[in-house]
Amino acid sequence: MAGISLILQNNPTVTGINCGSSSPKLGGTVNLSAFPNLTQFICQNNDITSISGYENNANLQDIRLTNNKISGSLPSFTGTPNLTTAVYNATTSLGTLTSELAFFDNALVYPSVVGNMSGAVYKAGTVPDYSALSGTKYLYRRFLHNASDGSNSQKNITISWTGMTSGFVANTTALASQNAYIHIKIPESTGYRDLLVAAPTSYTQFDDNVGCGDGAAINSGTAKTINMRNQSWPGLPSSDTNWLVRITATTGWTGRITQITVA
Repeated sequence: MAGISLILQNNPTVTGINCGSSSPKLGGTVNLSAFPNLTQFICQNNDITSISGYENNANLQDIRLTNNKISGSLPSFTGTPNLTTAVYNATTSLGTLTSELAFFDNALVYPSVVGNMSGAVYKAGTVPDYSALSGTKYLYRRFLHNASDGSNSQKNITISWTGMTSGFVANTTALASQNAYIHIKIPESTGYRDLLVAAPTSYTQFDDNVGCGDGAAINSGTAKTINMRNQSWPGLPSSDTNWLVRITATTGWTGRITQITVA
């Protein structure tokens, strides 16, 4: 893997750097401390793993870091008062996200943080304050049921999390700060089925909250079988089909989901 080497020292004439693209992609770490007058830094669609040295550069106005392999905490821009554009996203195993919940600091969280949100473009002084939000929020994740699987109605899901001491609970339990719901749906074939409830042999096809699990708890980091079969209606589509995972949380949710995989 190619690396980025910025070796100029205290060079006041450099005000802009664009890493461009290459094959293989640029990788490694970036330290911008040698460029005190840098106003713009662009490094997108590469494989850099961390960036530093920009935090107290009052001249910085534009920084773009999308589609790299930066992990850990999101960048801090408190020492860059003239920053007008910042574009950033960290890598994640959560997959494609459509969410009212927030993606912050490499995890899915309730949108109560005040600060930089992944993948957003924001202007200095206008970073959104989510601390007053309340009520039920959702994450929807789509994954593909391949045609090669035929009418197979079972898949395994693995979810990793921290800060959710009650874990996932059945829909008959009230939502609280320490728990969440998880449902699975096959559009045009099922309702939203509850992974914490045992799957019945037969039920009304599009009913919500019908079980698709084994009735046992879900453990963080441990695979759980999704069972979408039903004996009272035809098998699942044999063509490529979108399945949906829906996670539901409420005000003050303390969970931090760091991984969702389905196989």
